[in-house]
Parts: sequence; structure tokens; C-alpha cells
Amino acid sequence: MTLVYLCIAWLAGIAVGRAAQGSWWLWLGLAALALIAFVLSPKAGKEWLTRFSWRTAFGCALFFSLGAARIGIALPHFDEHDLATYNDRGFVTLEGVIVAAPDVRDTHVNLRVQVESLTLPEGEEQPVRGVALVQAPLLREYRYGDPVRVHGELHTPPEFEGFSYRDYLARQGVYSLIRYAQVDVTGERRGNPVRRLLLDFRDQAYSVINRLLSEPQASLLAGILLGIESGISPDLREAFNATGAAHVIAISGSNLAILAGVIQNVTRRFMKEHLSSLLTIAGVLVYALFVGGDPAVIRAAIMVTLGLVAARLGRQTWGFTSLAFAALLMTAINPYTLWDASFQLSFLATLGLILYVEPLQALLEKGLSALLTAETARRIVGALSDAFVVTVAAQITTTPVMAYLFRQFSLVSLPVNFLIIPLQTPLMILGGLAVLSALIVWPVGQVLAWGSWLFLSLTIWVVRLFARLPFASLDVENLSAVAVWGIYGVMFGLTFLAMQSDEQRARRAEWLRQAFGTKLLAGAGLVVAALLFVGAGSLPDGKLHVTFVDAGSGTVTLIRTPGGRYILVGAEGSPRRILAALGDALPFWERRLDLVILTRPLSSRSGALLPVLERYQVGALVTDGSQGEGQLAAGLWTAIETEGAAQVVAQPGMRISVGDDVTLTVLHASVGEPLALMLAYGEAHFLLAGDLPPEGEASLLNSGFPLNATVLEVPAGGSGDAASEAFLAAVTPQIGVLALGSSDRVIPDPQTLDRLEATGALLYRTDEQGTLEFVSDGQRLWIRGGP
Repeated sequence: MTLVYLCIAWLAGIAVGRAAQGSWWLWLGLAALALIAFVLSPKAGKEWLTRFSWRTAFGCALFFSLGAARIGIALPHFDEHDLATYNDRGFVTLEGVIVAAPDVRDTHVNLRVQVESLTLPEGEEQPVRGVALVQAPLLREYRYGDPVRVHGELHTPPEFEGFSYRDYLARQGVYSLIRYAQVDVTGERRGNPVRRLLLDFRDQAYSVINRLLSEPQASLLAGILLGIESGISPDLREAFNATGAAHVIAISGSNLAILAGVIQNVTRRFMKEHLSSLLTIAGVLVYALFVGGDPAVIRAAIMVTLGLVAARLGRQTWGFTSLAFAALLMTAINPYTLWDASFQLSFLATLGLILYVEPLQALLEKGLSALLTAETARRIVGALSDAFVVTVAAQITTTPVMAYLFRQFSLVSLPVNFLIIPLQTPLMILGGLAVLSALIVWPVGQVLAWGSWLFLSLTIWVVRLFARLPFASLDVENLSAVAVWGIYGVMFGLTFLAMQSDEQRARRAEWLRQAFGTKLLAGAGLVVAALLFVGAGSLPDGKLHVTFVDAGSGTVTLIRTPGGRYILVGAEGSPRRILAALGDALPFWERRLDLVILTRPLSSRSGALLPVLERYQVGALVTDGSQGEGQLAAGLWTAIETEGAAQVVAQPGMRISVGDDVTLTVLHASVGEPLALMLAYGEAHFLLAGDLPPEGEASLLNSGFPLNATVLEVPAGGSGDAASEAFLAAVTPQIGVLALGSSDRVIPDPQTLDRLEATGALLYRTDEQGTLEFVSDGQRLWIRGGP
């Protein structure tokens, strides 16, 4: 228990040292005095004030002072040789090396650059030190170790209401930011060769996952296996947050425990026990580095390693001691880890397991014993341990800080975690085996990936189902830090009192149970049966499906014909949202789009097209005939040429027959102007004119084409003079769809909304109701989504 006291003192010293902003040498002086007092502590005293208690007190004072000194040393002190000294002085040129894995976002890629030299606006060049966060365009591929030249405006990271981006980056040693940077790779790769190898393999594994699976399953597996969460769509991430299941996305102790169990169970079959343990520890540590090594992962790796070492030495690890050692080691390396949200949640979750798993098991077993036999109750508790008891124990300690950090309190967290936690072990094993197998024999990896897809889809389905409930979560905007500290004070105080009469026992949770023989065959049979069942549900249903995607910004429509052909109309908006919509609509084995229609000329807004071309084979591409503008457009045309898709230039009156009596007619097309299309199936007509400006409406009215439509995609998002009375009279829509996004700057004009309402048409908005799906058999129309 002494190490626990020393760790608490160390962490308290770090917190006080940061608040006090004192000189580190002063704290070291106090530490020296505490050390002298520790050595000279009396050997005898009052019965309750023994030599041991004195030494514990002085030891805590020593560690408190050392913790304060450590944060004092870590506090930044800038001079003329530090990069941050030159923030906010205008445009500069930096020379440096990328020192972390690039973080690809929807509109840019974040690069951590270790800067070596700086050229100021006046042309003066000088050596500097420091790390800059550089936001580079999505024009090329960047890698860890690439030497780069960066040109852009150097800023101090901003602070927002309720969140300090400056402090967030400072905790990671980053004090400078360059947005909209021009980045050029200047030479051969550098950096640590081992880390280069690991990150290159991670990138290759990420590419394999994206080829094996569609969205959103691919991004979820990448987050769980590789720690790459950037591809997860905002809607899905919010669903995980609202249901208290966000921990599933991130690498955690459970992932490492599963990995350790798999390595140990496999290696001990053909090597000695001590070699198996060493190989398992090495595998855990390499994996922790492989996935990025954030605080939660390092904490979990330390805990798992301590457990394996203790088991090899024949000793039982004590949970408090292991957790205290992990926290002490991590904050000694980087004291700012104490303020990292992932570290806080991981630390508290582990503390919850240590404190509450056994009491909850005993309480549940006692309650069931009143209704069932003791043996039956014990078996039920054993079966529910991982899925229910462990979840409850972790959430007892993490709920207050999660509510404070995310301003949200989930009311459905327990049932959601009870349903999805058991899915994670087969999901990880099948997903990991799929990636490794695909690198050797692709068909084997693809089959295994379909098995992983099943568990991924079940996880997503459960999370989305509960997230749609009106009471899924509560907003707690007014929860203060003082209230959170008060909650923890009461919680741990009551826990301490309740533990006084019981001996604390440490217990490692078993995350992987090996199945053999008929059990394995039965499990495989169930997986195959479930895949066949899901696959049957994904087959064409003989109806036309038209989905207006909430793409964040821009207009995107996905069409599935009665016979199962897929057409993407528009490719502007968030790549993650568009890929997630494709993954939801297409069967898990389908990797082809029969037709992609670009309704606007290629521009900087067309970045979503690139990941679509990377993930899906495109049969044909319809454009307005222009080449677009900017480097991104040039890069997209290169990707299109590489894809080998047939290219068609749209012409007014051009009729595209896609089979199953479904036709697409081009109503408006001209070089450099948006397209307007009429989709027809039986009596159901969809006028897709979301990008059409007011002058385009006038052109349509003068074209002579029949414009009557069941569903109208309102032109220009309903802004300005869109949807004139004459235009609406010609279309006579029964339903109007405003294809807007939550991040779209287009705001419908009130007069436009009044004109639409006057027609009697029902109005749906993707910015308010999310993605909307219309289903038709050619006679009737059903709407999924919306009110």
C-alpha cells in the first residue's frame, strides 16, 4: 500500500506544481529536506506514530516535492531558439521532419513536424527547436520520417469557448500551428527505422481493412485494431458517445488482454513457458507502439506486462500497486499525461475494476442464490462477469468525469455495453486474422473479414438502435469540476469505509476463453449462418431506393435500382459521411459502383471523390466536361484515369438507362455548370437539382422538358431566389427535400420555405432529420428517416 500513497503524493505534487508555477529548483530543495527527514525519522514514538508511519509521511512529502519539480521542469520556457517564440509574426518557411503518423481528416492532413530551421518573413534563417502542427492539403501521401519544407503562417493554437485547443496541444509538446500550409517533401526518409517499419505496416494494414470491408465497418475495425479513428463518421461517433460506448472505438486494456491471451495460448503449445511469457510481453509492447502509444494504451501495456511478470514469478499482482506504478511511470515520462482525457478514463476504469468487480459479483450471486441454487447462481454470475459486472464496475468510476468532459450522461450505457462487450473478442480475433491472412492469401482474408463484419455490424446496429431513443442521453452543461470532485470524494469515501472489514483481492479478468472441438465448429457454423442471413437481407428487394445523404455539406444522393445497381450522384461533403452511407447501403461484399455522376465541376470541395475511388470500383463517370480548378482537381483526374472508369460528358436530353425500367435523364448540363437530372421509375419521379442556381431553373423552364416530379431536391439548398413560383408550378412536387448538412453554410431563405409550403408539399431537411431514404415500387412511395 506504501507505493499507492507515494503515487497519490506524486500526482498531487504535479497538480499543485502546475498551479503554483514555482521554480523547479525550489521544489527540489524541499525534496532534499524531505529525504533528510525520511532518513533521520525516529525509530520509536507513540504507539500510533511508529517509525514506519513517520517514514511513510516523509516519503509522501518527498514524492510530492519531486512531482512538483517534475512539472516545473516540463513547463515551457521559450527563448530565441524555440519555434513558439516566432508565433503570430506572419508567413514563415520551416525545415523539419514528420515525427508522428499523419492524421488524415476530411479536408486536410495533420502533420507533426519536428522543426530544425526557420526562415522569417524578412528572409532571416536560423536554427530552432520545437514541434509544429501543420495542416497540409490532401494532395499527396506523407509518411513518418519524411523531411519536409513547410510554408505558411505560424500561429499560436487558439482557445475556444469550453475547450482550449492551445492547452490540448501543449500537453503533447506542441505550441505552434500552421493552417493551409504548403508542404513539400525534400529528401529521403529519416526517423527511427523500427518505428518506420511499424507505422508502414500499420498503413498497409489500414489499406487492407479498407479493401476488405465497407464503411462504417472498416473504420470501426481500424479504430479497434489499429487505433486509427479518423475515418469514423461524425454520426457514428456521436452515437457511440450518446450510448456510453465510446471506449469500444479506442485501444484499451481489453484489446491488449485479448492479444496477450491469444499469443500466450498459441506459443505455449510449442515452446517453454518462460519463452512464451517473454514473447507475449514483447508482442504487447510492440502492439502498444504499433497503434500509436497514447496514454491509455501505455497504461494498459504496463498493467498487462506487470500481470504477466508476476504470474511468471509465481506472485499475485495487487491491482492498486500495479495501477499506481503505471501512473507513476507515465507521469514521470510526461507529467502532462495527468490532464489527458484518455489517461483519466483509462485510469478510472481500471480503478473501478479493482474496487467493485468482486463486491458486485458477490452481491449479484447473493441475490440470485435467494431464487436459485448456489451453484446455478455462481454459474450465471460467471457468465455475466465480463459483459455486465465488469461494465458496471468501470462505469461507476468513469461516469462523473465522462459527464464533465463530454457534457453528456448516457441513460442506456448499461444495456448497450452488456450487448456489445461480448462481441469484441471474436471481432478482434477475426479482424486481426483477416488482415494478416489477406496479406498472404487474399481470399482467406476476405472470408475471415466477412466473419468480423458480422460482429462489427451487430455492434453498430445496437449502438445506433439505442442512440435513436429520445432518452438515450441527458445534457449536463452545468456540471462543474468542483461537483465532480465532490462526487468522487463521496464515492471513494464510502468505498473505503465499506472495504475496512474485507480483505482486498486482486483478480485478473479473463478476456479470452479458448474453445475447442464441437464448440469451435458450432461457433463457426453460427457465424456462417448469421452471414448468410444478413447476406440474404442485403439482396435486391425489387424496389428503387433513393437516399439523400447528410454529407455535412454539399448534395449527395445514392441510388439503388430494383435489380441491385448502385449510382452515386454528387461527391461533395465529408468523405467519412459519404463512405458510411455507402457502407450502410451496399452489401458487405459489394465493392462496385456502377455509375458516379458529378453534379458540379471538380474543385476543392470534391475531396470526397478520392476515397470513393480508392474503396470502390467505378463502372462509369458522368461529368459536365470541365477539368475543374486547382491541384486537387488535377489529382482527382489522375485518380480517375488510374481507375479506368468510362468517362461520359453529360448533354441536355441525354437518357441513361440503368436497367429494371429505371432511367436517368439529363435536364441541364453545360461546361462549368451544375447538372440537373430526372430519375424515373414507373410513376415515381425524382428531380435531382440540388446544385442548380436560379438561372438554371429559368433554363429548365425554357427547355421544354417535362419537369413534373414526385420528389424535388430543392435547388441551391433553398437559399436566395431558389425554387421560384414558376419553377414549383412546373414541378408540382409532393415532397421537397432540402439536402443540407450540419456544417453547411447554406441557410434556406424563409420566402423559399413559404413558397414550398404553399404548394402543399411535405418538406424534409437532411440537416435536421439526417440521411433520408425513399423507397418506391414504381407506384407507391415509402420514406425512411425524418419525422
